[in-house]
Amino acid sequence: MSKEIERRWQMHRSQLARGIHKNEFLLQLAQEHGVLSFRFEILELYPLEKASDSIRTFKLKQMEQVWIEKLNPSINLNKTSLGRQRLQEAWTEERRQRMSRLMKEFWQRRREKI
Repeated sequence: MSKEIERRWQMHRSQLARGIHKNEFLLQLAQEHGVLSFRFEILELYPLEKASDSIRTFKLKQMEQVWIEKLNPSINLNKTSLGRQRLQEAWTEERRQRMSRLMKEFWQRRREKI
């Protein structure tokens, strides 16, 4: 859900490629599989004129939830209950420990470059 889709996508890819993305889970996936393994698609366009901000926001969130339920992604970081459930399933204790180790290694390599 975005108004500036292309700029936002480029920002995410750039941050993931440089290892500075704020979402550690996506950062780990990018490190494991490469930034080019991420795919970007516009699923639906919604005309934003003729509606108040609150109505637009509600409608866009509603549309987003419909697509999440329809596509049933194995990884979903959305703030909906379905998204929280997927995120909790993805973060096992083993994954937490692995992520911790990967992040320590990542920051150690960054410190060595300075």
